[in-house]
Amino acid sequence: MTQLGSQDLPLRVAVVGAGPAGFYAAELLLKEDISAQVDLFEALPSPYGLVRYGVAPDHPKMRTVIARFDRTGDDPNFNYFGNIRLGTDIDLATLREYYDAVIITTGAQEPKALGIPGEDLAGCYTARPFIRWYNAYPDHSESEFDLSCATAVVIGNGNVALDIARVLSQAPDELAKTDMATRAIDKLRTSKVRTVYVIGRRGLVQASFTHPEITELDKIEHCDIALDPSYLQLDAADRAELEFEDNVQQRRFLPNFEKFSQCTNQAPRRVEFRFLRSPVAIEGDGRVERIVLRKNILSGDAGARKAIATEDLETINCGLVFSCVGYRGEPLPGIPYDDARGTLPNDKGRVLQDGKQVTGLYVSGWIKRGPSGVIGTNKVDSKETIESLVADLATLSPAPRRDSAALRAALQARGARPITYQDWLKINKVEAERGRAAGKPLERFTSVAEMLAVL
Repeated sequence: MTQLGSQDLPLRVAVVGAGPAGFYAAELLLKEDISAQVDLFEALPSPYGLVRYGVAPDHPKMRTVIARFDRTGDDPNFNYFGNIRLGTDIDLATLREYYDAVIITTGAQEPKALGIPGEDLAGCYTARPFIRWYNAYPDHSESEFDLSCATAVVIGNGNVALDIARVLSQAPDELAKTDMATRAIDKLRTSKVRTVYVIGRRGLVQASFTHPEITELDKIEHCDIALDPSYLQLDAADRAELEFEDNVQQRRFLPNFEKFSQCTNQAPRRVEFRFLRSPVAIEGDGRVERIVLRKNILSGDAGARKAIATEDLETINCGLVFSCVGYRGEPLPGIPYDDARGTLPNDKGRVLQDGKQVTGLYVSGWIKRGPSGVIGTNKVDSKETIESLVADLATLSPAPRRDSAALRAALQARGARPITYQDWLKINKVEAERGRAAGKPLERFTSVAEMLAVL
């Protein structure tokens, strides 16, 4: 019998989701010492996922990984099926007909709720719509954000919270040099926001910021970054936790916060960190007018410190609240889902159903492990998944249909519009031309219809 993964019977794999995890999975599989063909499916015409639509526009260095992804896109054993959504344009059963294995890399798209009264008031948002708005995510450019208030509160102690604080506090003329959506830049020029509070339920040592993000915040012109010096008074458990091997980011950014504690309060804009605070209510007459926070104390051993609520409350008058407390993966038709964790149940990337491996079905990225880590973390994650897949070769059954061109034709016959990687590069070229005309790196299209019109 011909071995799957040989020259005579190449391993055919569908990867669903064209973000970092999907591209890393495709790249690593194509580098394996087997014969393989990888087709990457993406709901949007545009690939790259959070690298394109999640990274803040003023962080172009974080998007340099796109060049690496494009090299994968140029591989002769790689095909791109952009503008094809799993569950709408294609289902898992169809993928099983054409591919020996399927890897799900759809990420974590659903924001977690705060679960407090008032979070449905006008002026209270999760991070996702705001990030999509300023990053020109298709069909989100018309979103409206009332920036007429003086004070905004950002709930969360991760890099997403810092991105939002930085966008709200940075001069629009600086943002205009980036690939931020022009509509968003124009709106930010009218913003009245002058103070942004960044709130964390635990302490400085437990914050999930990375040092580069904190450093970037410190570079904002005409903006004070403030911290009450009392947050730097670490107890023995905090000091012990700070020395943990995996807490290198906290050790690196601590000097930045020491500098913030010496803020002179002279700039027209201000970002202030407040730790050991949990939101308990958002109040206002029809829209956000204030947020009530409960003060916490820390309890527990180093590495397992918990925020314990006290009876002390604090109120901040504000007109905007952004919740940045994490994301969950969304369930997909026909695929096992762990509702408690918001991920696909798996063992080293092998998807599980009732504790047993689902043959030929794998997962990588945030939908595998939850929303943690940085872009590069997905390479390590995908490596584990690809190692599992390759180890399972003998257990996989060859798919009955083995022709990507035939699948593309079948999708077109059903009225779908799958685009190739060359199609995407044409769209991207026009975006770059539009950007040069506007003095920007890119002027992105803000709708799927505009992208497809290029073709």
